[in-house]
Amino acid sequence: MISCLILPKVAYQLKHLEQEKHELRRRFENREGEWEGRVSELESDVKQLQDELEKQHVHLREADREKTRAVQELSEQNQRLLDQLSKIRY
Repeated sequence: MISCLILPKVAYQLKHLEQEKHELRRRFENREGEWEGRVSELESDVKQLQDELEKQHVHLREADREKTRAVQELSEQNQRLLDQLSKIRY
């Protein structure tokens, strides 16, 4: 008789636990999908920032080359002017 009373209660609890498990799994899958989407967005942002950083490095290297070239040209021009000045003095 006790088992007849316990069995329906256990069956009800089991059904309730299965429903709760199903709900938790659904919520987990939703969250997992949200996080996967967010991770994808962040990976895209990282790629975009890496590309932008590379462009900035390229521009910086170009600016350094231009600066070096300008310094070299000015040094050569200064040397020519010094040579001309020394010729004029003597």
